[in-house]
Amino acid sequence: MCGRFSQLLGSKEIEEEFNVKFYNSKITNSYNIAPTQFISTIKFSNEGNIFSNMLWNYGLSYSNSQKRNFSIINARDDSLHKNLYHKAINSTRCIIPISGFYEWKKSDGIKQPYHIHFRDYKPMALGGIFSAYEDPNKNIIESVAIITTSPSKQMSEIHNRMPLIINKSEYNTWLDSNNELSDVSHIIKPNDKNLVIDPVSTFVNSPKNNTKDCINKINISKNKDNQLSLDDF
Repeated sequence: MCGRFSQLLGSKEIEEEFNVKFYNSKITNSYNIAPTQFISTIKFSNEGNIFSNMLWNYGLSYSNSQKRNFSIINARDDSLHKNLYHKAINSTRCIIPISGFYEWKKSDGIKQPYHIHFRDYKPMALGGIFSAYEDPNKNIIESVAIITTSPSKQMSEIHNRMPLIINKSEYNTWLDSNNELSDVSHIIKPNDKNLVIDPVSTFVNSPKNNTKDCINKINISKNKDNQLSLDDF
């Protein structure tokens, strides 16, 4: 799954990497982004790729936003054909630009967090789908889910799922709303691109913590006692 990530990219870096126009949107920067927060995304428009802030809780409508007591933050690749995702995967796909994502590995009753990123923290593009609804004040609210796949060989040592990572050469194909699932299905697969997998402190377990300590690499053996003393994710 993908339930937490970091986004430390600046507007210029995102513009250059994704050829995107910002308009009035603001970047959401954080060492520790959690579900139900608004997150930075990139979507297709007739004027080119544009930046949009979306709620990380897919499939909301005005009626169910008032009473739904669960969050949809991930969409499994083997479930994209279902009614809940069918329209979005065929027409409203997006990219979530991030610096890295977190995953937790269970071992001997302990959940050890890892921060997974590209070398030098180069931009990483996660594949997502989104839907939209209009609230009573005529505001359009877009909500997004991150697609997950089976793990690459690297990631299988940490978890049995991983977020869909999209290569730069595939950005435009993925975002183009004229492309349907059959046109992008070859993109939806585990990404074998080399990842840097850093063990980090359980400080990241709490979404309230949002400092560089979340991504600092640690020596697991020296921090074992500390891990045991903190709350599980």
